[in-house]
Amino acid sequence: MKHVCTVVCVLALVMSLAALGLLMTGRTALASASGLVKVLAVATGGAILAALARWFANMVERRSRNRWTLAAHPVSWLLGGASLLGVAGLATVAGRQAVRPSLHGDWRIGIYVSAGLAPASFSPLGPQPVLAADHVTDIACAFVADPVLVRHEGGYALFYEAWNTRSGHGDICLSTSPDGIAWTYRGRVLDESCSLSYPTVFCHEGAWYMLPETRELGELRLYRAIRFPDQWRFDRVLLTGAPYRDTNIVKHDDRWYLLTTAGYGEDLLVFYATDPLGPWQPHIGNPVVRNDAGHARGGGNVVAHNGVLWRFTQDVVPYYGNCVRAVAIMALSPTDYVQRPCSSEPALQGHDDWNVRGMHTLWCVQRDDGRWLAAVDGHGQLVNTKAFWRQ
Repeated sequence: MKHVCTVVCVLALVMSLAALGLLMTGRTALASASGLVKVLAVATGGAILAALARWFANMVERRSRNRWTLAAHPVSWLLGGASLLGVAGLATVAGRQAVRPSLHGDWRIGIYVSAGLAPASFSPLGPQPVLAADHVTDIACAFVADPVLVRHEGGYALFYEAWNTRSGHGDICLSTSPDGIAWTYRGRVLDESCSLSYPTVFCHEGAWYMLPETRELGELRLYRAIRFPDQWRFDRVLLTGAPYRDTNIVKHDDRWYLLTTAGYGEDLLVFYATDPLGPWQPHIGNPVVRNDAGHARGGGNVVAHNGVLWRFTQDVVPYYGNCVRAVAIMALSPTDYVQRPCSSEPALQGHDDWNVRGMHTLWCVQRDDGRWLAAVDGHGQLVNTKAFWRQ
């Protein structure tokens, strides 16, 4: 009996430790966070019951009438102690799972509009911000950022990173609007074992694709819409071997180009292909932009204006989220790349009350009247920067 209890207790402890480990590392793609908590609770309970059964089977020994003596085997004490540690882990999850603060701040999203027909001189379209953490209702959210705006069925679809405080990483969520002013939250559309952000979305041959940042995996992954805009599935890996950040894709002269960075944001890498599904080849001049912290890292989409490609970039000096700048791509081919700043002034810098501390993404689409509607992010204050279990 006591040997059976030992085996059951050990197996239950292994299950509880595995579930606890997945929760601690935020790798909840194998199973949902709520499912892992249930596994942890059931396994811990089973371990306790098995340990108690062995403990009582071995500790109580009748020495004389109406007298009982403790004589438990050391293994019983060890299993009992380990089970109590499982209870402590479960209590920690219950007490702290809902308070995994973000690492970055109170990022929110606003909608701006250009003053004229050029993708420049943006100003707020009504009261801002239009999206914040409390608009996300299906996950515990600390902030929303990295907005990607697309036109769809006469309205707009907005994809963005939502920081999940329970998993401790970013998920991709969706909101839609008929006019860019009133937004309806549609839910989380993509969740992985790593943090997701900067969800570049594009259409090719009638199918919609997404290129979210998955730098923790050391690869760039492509997702395809099963049903646009709210159902997506993994399609393939496009690039491997580096922590690719803030990737943009653009078609130019019958070729497709990926513009990305593999570091903090000072160097720009370009890859090219005849089909966006690959295979992708590195540009002969990589990095095509070197040691330029203001004009390398992607900070928005690539748009065509007056026959010239405009690219929005993050200025990460003197701090991350300083502003967004615009550059004009003067030459783009497998053997050549030239860009130059459109202006010495930022394309947009946080200066309103909701984003006075900074912003780093400007994603715009052209309206029917020719003006540009832009989704921008920003933050106005800092919050606790200690992540749960990552002190």
